[in-house]
Amino acid sequence: MINANQPIMAETHVGHLNQQRKNIRSTSASTPPTESNNHELTNNNEIACLLINIEELAKTQTQHADLTGRLPQSLRGNQYLLISEYRGYIHLEPQASRTSSDYIKSHAATTVFFRRHCNYHESPTILRIDNETSDALSSYIRNDLGMKLEYVPPGNHRTLKAERAIQTAKNHCISTWATTPEDFPVELYWDRILEQIELTLNVLQPYALNPQICAYEGIYGRPYNFNANPIAPCGCKVIVHDRPSQRSSLGHHGKQAYNSIRLLLLEG
Repeated sequence: MINANQPIMAETHVGHLNQQRKNIRSTSASTPPTESNNHELTNNNEIACLLINIEELAKTQTQHADLTGRLPQSLRGNQYLLISEYRGYIHLEPQASRTSSDYIKSHAATTVFFRRHCNYHESPTILRIDNETSDALSSYIRNDLGMKLEYVPPGNHRTLKAERAIQTAKNHCISTWATTPEDFPVELYWDRILEQIELTLNVLQPYALNPQICAYEGIYGRPYNFNANPIAPCGCKVIVHDRPSQRSSLGHHGKQAYNSIRLLLLEG
């Protein structure tokens, strides 16, 4: 019974705790739907089923992208995150500033990522962003990346899936950062553990074209192998082995580091 009902960690609440909606468990009597209402609901469900067509969804290769608010400046100079959503997969790309040149670098790296892991013909062909852009960025996306550019209406970002992806990604980042040791310098190294954060996030995300599999498997074309590549808690302390050729005869056999997909070695 204990294994089936394990307590939720406090770190999960730190990142994912939101205000609950009102009247979820209301004690007031609800009005039962009439026959006309039932008929209307049935028609709406039928219309929704017609709109959600997997074949049509496969043809719409639209990538949604947006930038987060300012974060603490890391040692690499990054202060922002470009969040991109494509078919349920959320990609995190660190960005130094809000200049056009940095926007171009982030979008270029994101495009390389999706074209590398997706079949080239299945990679995004349409990029949907908000109206905060520049002529240099628009020209680069259209001419250099060869993608069609779409803008959401000013003041109405509900059609931009990256807005919801930002909330999901930020919540997951906060929860992951909360699990790191107290002496782990998150403010300086947050951009170096993004790869593991993105991995654990998309293993939990459903793939838009097939909700029976995760977004990671949908983009990479294979399930994640936990046996070959076990995932350790992000930021935990480890000892990295030094080969005999890399140390003196009386030198330490390892160096202290923080765990991530890319180990962070401590200096000194």
